[in-house]
Amino acid sequence: IRGPDALVEHARRARAILERPKSNRLATERLTDASCAKTARNGLHSDGLGLCLQVEGKARSWVLRFTMPGRAVRTERYLGLGRFPDVSLREAREKAAEARALIVQGIDPIARRREQEERQRKANERNERERNSATEHAT
Repeated sequence: IRGPDALVEHARRARAILERPKSNRLATERLTDASCAKTARNGLHSDGLGLCLQVEGKARSWVLRFTMPGRAVRTERYLGLGRFPDVSLREAREKAAEARALIVQGIDPIARRREQEERQRKANERNERERNSATEHAT
């Protein structure tokens, strides 16, 4: 399925997954704050619906595994959501839900983040130029 029909089908499947009992989602056991802090095994530890805790040594971070619907080549993508414990399990779930909502609309959350960062960088540069010109005129 390609095009708009793919988005509708993807949204239908996502809703069906969310409507399942929590125990019947993609992960057999959901993560807890305690299990996130204790996990020592390197790798991805799934919370369900693509949200994973990535463990590498002592470092822990949240990632969302996803594919964009409607693309000719369906490659798995990883969206970083922040470091644990700076980003709690609850916050990671909320960020993942927001990203999944974008994906269902056909918006790539990684591209959107890059666009926002670029807009912020340009705004910061503009503000810096304005401060510098104001300082030059004041002297």
